[in-house]
Amino acid sequence: MPNAEAIRAQTTPEDGALFSVGLQDSKWKPQPHIAFTEDLRQKGELELVDPRLGTSIVIPFEKTCTLLEDIEFEFVPPALVPAGGATYIRYCDYLAYAIIAGIKWSYTSNNLQTYHMDMEWSDLQFMTDEQRANEEQLVGGNLSAAARNTYATAPYKLRVRIPAPWKDKKCHSPVISALASKLTLTIDLNPAAYVVQTDGTKPAQLTLTQCKIVYQQIHTTGHTRQQFTALTNTKNGISYLVEDKNRVEFDIPANYFTNAGNQFTFQLAELDGSIFKINGIIRTQDQLDPVNANTAPYEIDTRYLEGLNYRIVSNGMDLQDPENQDLDGVRKVQKFYQCKYDTQQFTCLWSEFPELKNVTSGSISFGNFNNPRLFLSNPLLNGNHPALRVTLLYPRYNWLVHQRGVIQKVWR
Repeated sequence: MPNAEAIRAQTTPEDGALFSVGLQDSKWKPQPHIAFTEDLRQKGELELVDPRLGTSIVIPFEKTCTLLEDIEFEFVPPALVPAGGATYIRYCDYLAYAIIAGIKWSYTSNNLQTYHMDMEWSDLQFMTDEQRANEEQLVGGNLSAAARNTYATAPYKLRVRIPAPWKDKKCHSPVISALASKLTLTIDLNPAAYVVQTDGTKPAQLTLTQCKIVYQQIHTTGHTRQQFTALTNTKNGISYLVEDKNRVEFDIPANYFTNAGNQFTFQLAELDGSIFKINGIIRTQDQLDPVNANTAPYEIDTRYLEGLNYRIVSNGMDLQDPENQDLDGVRKVQKFYQCKYDTQQFTCLWSEFPELKNVTSGSISFGNFNNPRLFLSNPLLNGNHPALRVTLLYPRYNWLVHQRGVIQKVWR
């Protein structure tokens, strides 16, 4: 049998460090069976009074389990009836996202995290094809106008994931049994005009039916639950690294981008802390205006991305190297994500391991730079485009601390 020296004889001296000796690093090392601590997963449901669009739903979670996971909002929208001489009436695409104006997680007066559904739509575009198709079916997404005309006459139930700071990671799930008060979820609903498309009169009010919050409860034995609680009562409690998501928007005047390659400059004054990714969605101002007939927040016209150039500059250096969406963007998606190129957005600052959630994998601390600026140009538009709105979505590393019955965010 060849020994380590015989193996090394087949290599150069520099390769010696690539080999190990001993059973401890062998792929044939005997492994004992794995035994997990006993726990039980139970589906939880909270029935909601039928809410009107334009109102808020407040859901306090009872402390009936040790850990909380997988929160979703389920509802049936009402059938739409044409009015005001309408020849068509339908819901906008990705209805379950468009219907939600915002989400907030809080504990008493502590705001833990707020979300806009732009963030969920953005994340969905980076899923694998199979995951994306499954999720679109649940949220009423990627449907043609004809399909949505049919859906408006006989709506079926939709279910949308509610984003949470713990990202459904088992090691980050909140120990709600160890809280002194209740963890609270608030869902703000958009008015009807934000989700209905028609060439007639939009309904003044719409009411959702069969509404419920569906979630997963993780139960443990009393002994294990006491150990969870003990961790929160230590000197430092339990600290969770989280992706604190943020959103900022700016407008670009109509016909601004010419074939001369002129640049639009936006000061990233609101960005601070450690940021590892910025996603940019480009839409027309008209499609986001609820007064217009065809409000369409998630029907993206990719003409405004084709030919797009972008970079971020500060302190005389590039924080984001000059890139082209058609070339560099394709390569980046191919390298870091297992999805098609059609993400319908541009991305600055790339995380090295984007599939890992609530894990640091490279970032830039914008607090260390003066006046960071984003430069955009698109000569292919040739001075012929409507007024645009750019939405920047950027996760920032933050911490949640659970200590002595209280959970709160470290950085505001």
